[in-house]
Amino acid sequence: MILSHYPGSIVGSDRFLAPTDFPDSPLSQALQQPILLGLFLPIQAGGWSASTLPRTTDWSFEYNKDLVLKTEALGFDLIFALSQWLPKGGYGGVFNGQALDSFVTTAALTSVTQKIMLISTIHILYGPIHPLHLAKYGATLDHISGGRWGINVVTGHRAVEHEMFGWNRIEHDHRYELAAEFIEVLQRLWGDNENFSFEGKSSWKLNGAYPSFVTLGRGKVEIRVNQGYKN
Repeated sequence: MILSHYPGSIVGSDRFLAPTDFPDSPLSQALQQPILLGLFLPIQAGGWSASTLPRTTDWSFEYNKDLVLKTEALGFDLIFALSQWLPKGGYGGVFNGQALDSFVTTAALTSVTQKIMLISTIHILYGPIHPLHLAKYGATLDHISGGRWGINVVTGHRAVEHEMFGWNRIEHDHRYELAAEFIEVLQRLWGDNENFSFEGKSSWKLNGAYPSFVTLGRGKVEIRVNQGYKN
């Protein structure tokens, strides 16, 4: 789902405005083209090849920053960073042995890029992540990037990943019920203008939470959310 608003513009509105409601938004500009081009960042060791053969791909931030700058210069529209939590990597650790954090990496890349959109992947069911935290982090990063940031929300499917955080793997359908609840609260935190409280099936609650607004002096604020639970 795509969300966007000018601060204070949605008071009394029955829906959240999208970036495509504003012709000068980064997404609207990109959609004027017949196709969107993106790059999956190799922020994990081994890139996308499960092999011990020599390769030039590197998981380091400097390598990925160089890739993104070249990608932006070539006119690509977006970069996408995955997120995974795994034990010791396979093939002697050369595959998935090391990995950068998706959110932190894309946050750092906003300061060295100008036009390209940056998509973070975030597991919302691993550990005590709270939508109020993510709403504030996201609104801040969206402000810093000038409306170029978005998130890919995932629930995780590998039992080993859930277990790393001391949890048992959550049943498939229930994972997506919790994801829907999480994103619905994010929508309110990014799009409402009053304090509100919430209690549902999730372990977290809200009591008098205030929405995360930011004031972007040069234009509008955009929040893009890919609701993976609809796939």
